[in-house]
Amino acid sequence: QNSFMLVYEPGQSIGTNLFLNQVSAARSRKLIKLRTFARATEEYDDLEWGGYYCWGRLGYEMRHDEHSKFQDWLLNFGRSETKLNELLATKVGCELWRKHGYGWLAEFYLNDAAETMSNLRNYLQAKGISFDL
Repeated sequence: QNSFMLVYEPGQSIGTNLFLNQVSAARSRKLIKLRTFARATEEYDDLEWGGYYCWGRLGYEMRHDEHSKFQDWLLNFGRSETKLNELLATKVGCELWRKHGYGWLAEFYLNDAAETMSNLRNYLQAKGISFDL
């Protein structure tokens, strides 16, 4: 079991490439979904955690039991989106989530028709990353 990955040089797409290979391997083995905790930095942490931001941008979605908390968060910030990927599709939403987001339980469905796969493909296209899923 892997707890976390410490990246010494952020911005090199190391996590993205690792995730793309994980998705590819999981799909080839006919797995249904991946799960993780999209961790955010807490005041007592000695490391900075960016999962709450990065996993959402890569297509993960919040588990259903996280939706109520997220809807409250959206209302608190006066946002009209209903899902994290909608929020992260805007520059303002990205910055707001980066500054005020929180850790959440995440799922990534691996079938072609899944919204998570569509979110990932959209992210890759926007970033100009070519990868055969």
